Amino acid sequence: MLPGPNPNLKTATLQLPRPSPAVFPRKGIVTLFGPLPAIERTYYYDTEKKCGHYPFDDRLGLFGRYTPALCAEAMRYAVN
Repeated sequence: MLPGPNPNLKTATLQLPRPSPAVFPRKGIVTLFGPLPAIERTYYYDTEKKCGHYPFDDRLGLFGRYTPALCAEAMRYAVN
């Protein structure tokens, strides 16, 4: 049988900022097959380091607004 909740543990609440246009900026992505409609993505800002990033852009591996496949094809075309 599992033990019940520990009454000595304190729970923390996370307060997130309210969504605003500055937090969810829009970006048009260009793929190998053409441009996509602008999408909203979340920007995470570190107040201690005074910098931020877009996890969605990092996950896609974007170079600016271009996908890796488009950049690779452009480089291949440029050297031929």
